[in-house]
Amino acid sequence: ISFGTVLHPADISLKAPRPENYLTEVSRYFNFYTLPITWKLSEPKQRGAFDFAFGDQVVEFAIAHNTKVKGHVLVLGGASLPEWLLKDDYSPEELKDILKNHIQTIINHFKDKYPNTVTAWHVVNEPLCEGGMVLDSKKCLDHGIEKNIWTNIHKPGSTDPTDYIQLAFQWAHEADPNAKLYINENNVETLYHPKTKRFYELVKYLKQTGTPIHGIGLQAHIRLYDKERYSSKDLTSIMDRFADMGLETQITEFDVVLASGNQRINSFTPTKQIPLIAPKNSDFLVQAELYSMFMDACLKAKNCTGFTTWGPWDPSSWTNNHWKGSFYPHLLDDNLNPKLAFKYLVNCVKKYDEENSY
Repeated sequence: ISFGTVLHPADISLKAPRPENYLTEVSRYFNFYTLPITWKLSEPKQRGAFDFAFGDQVVEFAIAHNTKVKGHVLVLGGASLPEWLLKDDYSPEELKDILKNHIQTIINHFKDKYPNTVTAWHVVNEPLCEGGMVLDSKKCLDHGIEKNIWTNIHKPGSTDPTDYIQLAFQWAHEADPNAKLYINENNVETLYHPKTKRFYELVKYLKQTGTPIHGIGLQAHIRLYDKERYSSKDLTSIMDRFADMGLETQITEFDVVLASGNQRINSFTPTKQIPLIAPKNSDFLVQAELYSMFMDACLKAKNCTGFTTWGPWDPSSWTNNHWKGSFYPHLLDDNLNPKLAFKYLVNCVKKYDEENSY
């Protein structure tokens, strides 16, 4: 399996607090990179005006280090979209043209400029509503799809809210028939959670419609206080159910936030200041065990092909700004040294190799 991390614009530009040797050190540990080529980075200011400067830098860094790249992400909704797209009242047909052009322009750019380097894409990110068995009918459509501007797009004669997903994968496949195309979702890492079931049923339905989908991504943003929710056996079972459909699975955005029971954090109120509690040695041990658990599940699954972390080191973690605190979720510490979690990952892989060598 590939072992990767995401590279953001601030990583490439060595924005503080990153030291001069930051990229050199990061390249020691990973053999696959995720490129966050979101709308705000790639088509930021006006329709049809694309900016590939940052994306090219990431891909060229990957080529220089003999690694491949996955693009993230072609279709997403909500506040992650640029102002020019959200402020105007586009018709469904205009939205269809905008989305198709966005998908195919981006894929064609990297396919043509850097052949055989961007080998996979997160085509659609987080299409499902959050919640348990009962969903908010104002926000959630059939198949558990969360309403967004793209759900106004339909195939001729259809009212299916998954039409935009089907079309996005179709357009992506047309642009690069050799690329692996993924649907990526959060909070689907527990076997019996209603959202996990909805994700499975959605992907099953997409397969039935002939959608050219090749894999699914489990984001796996994990919090320390949720540790009892997870088990390697259940995670492998989740992955194997998709493998039985002929699909790859990958852990795509892994990290373990060191927030304990009295620091429960709500991902839907990201600006809230969280009271900081200094982590204990036992917290880092549990973090290491969770990293190892997810790696173990991926190794044992039928068709898990990648394990990617959402950042390499703690000081510039996305969580620092998201929750206004320091939660030490990554593999490398403030000095770019491997933490206990990294050592547990290495031991997990060594153990697997020893048990499966012939």
